[in-house]
Amino acid sequence: MKMHNLLSKSLVGFLVLAVGCGTQPEACFEVEQDGAKLTSEADAVLNKEITFNNCSIDGEEFNWDFGDGTVSTKENPTHTYTAGGVYTVSLDVKNGSKEDWRDQMITIACQEGYEGDNCNEEKTPYTVTISKVRVLKFPAKDKYGSYWDGSSSNGPDLLIKIYQGSSSYYDGGYDVEYNAVVGQTYDFTPSFSGYGSSSYSYSIRLYDEDSYDYLMGTSSTFSLYTNGEGFPSSKTVSSTDGEYQFEVYFTYDWN
Repeated sequence: MKMHNLLSKSLVGFLVLAVGCGTQPEACFEVEQDGAKLTSEADAVLNKEITFNNCSIDGEEFNWDFGDGTVSTKENPTHTYTAGGVYTVSLDVKNGSKEDWRDQMITIACQEGYEGDNCNEEKTPYTVTISKVRVLKFPAKDKYGSYWDGSSSNGPDLLIKIYQGSSSYYDGGYDVEYNAVVGQTYDFTPSFSGYGSSSYSYSIRLYDEDSYDYLMGTSSTFSLYTNGEGFPSSKTVSSTDGEYQFEVYFTYDWN
């Protein structure tokens, strides 16, 4: 009887010891942002959520350290960095008394056009390119009170010009949009690039192709970029007489 009890206690002790030891885990994780996998050489973008996909084997406990003072015990956490820099992400995986860990360096880059420790300082673009102009509003009749091209269903045969001071830039050097439609977006080809400094002022003029010297409308002047406004993809500009309205589309170059 004593021998039986002794064997039972030994077996229980062995089982407790075996359970306490656990299986050796293997730490593994992958990093994604906007559906794209990030390696240690790839930059992540500031203020955008990053997903950490746990691919560890035989793990029961997961302890994450994102390198910026933030931690998590979720199996597949997400995290958003609010300051640029290089961070070491660590995953410690445990199973009983056994553990494994893995580290990966992540570089958090500023969004294009911004710099500084917190990526909130705007850079001045070298050039700003106008590639499209959308016509939002024009009169139903020309300056003589007649319908465009003699029909109420017609729009003007539109010629778009961009002015910087007295210098003019034609859309493709006389690229005419026949029977222009309100709400239609027209390519400005070849695209026009001007300096981003607010000291440079621009305007848009619309001409009727029936006579190139017939000025339909002139927009108020605008700068391609003004410090502090961010980097809008477009601006709405009205003519000085209020009869015309345009939306101008921009792309930016900081090189």
